[in-house]
Amino acid sequence: MSILRRITNWCMNTFKLIISSSRPRITSSFNPPKPLPHLPDHVWLDIFKLPPQPKNGTLSPIRSNSTSRYMSDELKVRGQQDLANLMRVSKRFGDIASILLYEHESTSDPYKLFYGIDHTPTNDGRISKSQCLSRVRSITFVYPNSYTIESAFDWNKLSIYTMPQSIQDKNFIRMYIYTLHRTLHATRLLESVRSTDGDGNAGGLMANVKNITVGISPYAVDSRVWLIRQTAINKLKRVVHPSTEDKLVRSLLEMKEGISTRFAQELDYLTSASALRKICYHSSFGPWTYIPPPSKSVPTLSPSAGSGTGRQAPTLVNIFLDENFLQLRNSLHITPGTDTQWIISKSLVSLFIPPIWHLTTDQRVNSALPVLLKKLRKVVVKSILQFPKPTTHRGDTTRLTINLPVTIDSLKVAANHLKSGSNFAGTNLAGGPISERERNVIYGKLDGWMMNKGMSYYRARGLSVHVREATKGTPINMQMKKDSVECRCCGLFENV
Repeated sequence: MSILRRITNWCMNTFKLIISSSRPRITSSFNPPKPLPHLPDHVWLDIFKLPPQPKNGTLSPIRSNSTSRYMSDELKVRGQQDLANLMRVSKRFGDIASILLYEHESTSDPYKLFYGIDHTPTNDGRISKSQCLSRVRSITFVYPNSYTIESAFDWNKLSIYTMPQSIQDKNFIRMYIYTLHRTLHATRLLESVRSTDGDGNAGGLMANVKNITVGISPYAVDSRVWLIRQTAINKLKRVVHPSTEDKLVRSLLEMKEGISTRFAQELDYLTSASALRKICYHSSFGPWTYIPPPSKSVPTLSPSAGSGTGRQAPTLVNIFLDENFLQLRNSLHITPGTDTQWIISKSLVSLFIPPIWHLTTDQRVNSALPVLLKKLRKVVVKSILQFPKPTTHRGDTTRLTINLPVTIDSLKVAANHLKSGSNFAGTNLAGGPISERERNVIYGKLDGWMMNKGMSYYRARGLSVHVREATKGTPINMQMKKDSVECRCCGLFENV
């Protein structure tokens, strides 16, 4: 037994000796890591802006508002990962890197974007969601390519989804319902934050936002407008034994206008303290493209004397109106204190062209234009009735410009018809140059007709309406092919 114990002890001692000899020895020559140089924050910010080195040595242009206009998707992801890693180095690096990481937000899920905004900031040095959102300078809402509402939702049990239709139509249904569902949750979250915000601090939460781009979509509505209208709700009502999925989707579709309007109000409130704000709407069918009515929009802030705070210029609003305008007229409003531009597409004008084939193109366009202008005037009247009365008006100027894809000759015919009320479907004007003075007279007639409650009534509320022909592209009189128009707010091109 003693021999066995001696052998065991010898093995253990030998093992300890081997382990101890394999460890690196720390000598006096060991140099600890040097501290980072004491550079100002703006210098570190410039260093963090440097893009990562591409693996293949090439850069490709992308359509985004990233810090580099020529950064590949691979580099953009790698750059975000690098910034996320820098935020974990120290609190100082976290504050600096977060400025770049959250500077440009592109999302297809508004609930995910605002999730955590109602959480109390922690004391462990990490920045809160409210601090992250305060660093955002531009937001782009892109309609998604992912279609999962929740794990328990079975699309095959949704009656309007299983109807005979193409794969593209099914994808559109999933996209629309998914977006509406997530927008509902985002709206409830933002409303809860606003209800507990007694001091109104949430209104300045995203005061650094300068660009809001809404409705970038890979889908065309075309024949799928039935989902947006009452048709889909009526089909779900006629289901004899509705499934849980049918009930959920029917409830969402019945609330779609309320969800969209409430989300627009909350987004307007979060960004209301922005000094320079541009908003553009690139589609007119989804739940993000609603505009708050004047009675529920946040009042435009004016610069305070000597304080340097408040809005430095009117909010620029760009709205592209296509053939879906007739289905979504309730979503279109004029917000006080904005410089709004309605860009009318050729497809919208075409809806009002009469099927009288013996008329020339000019005559058919001339017949359609007054009908369209009457539709647009109803929207203007609906908005002006909700504008602040002169006694409470702060003097903010609101400008609405309606850009029509027609020639000045068509505007002249429309102005004469709307003033006289004559039937001019078969008339045509003799071609000839129009002087600048005559052009201004045409503009004055159309502008005055659009403000049918009287110029003084509109001016007292700070609203002016201007009808103009398109200055770029080929007028619809000459060609039906869509033109590529650059958005003055975000720089993207839309085919109108």
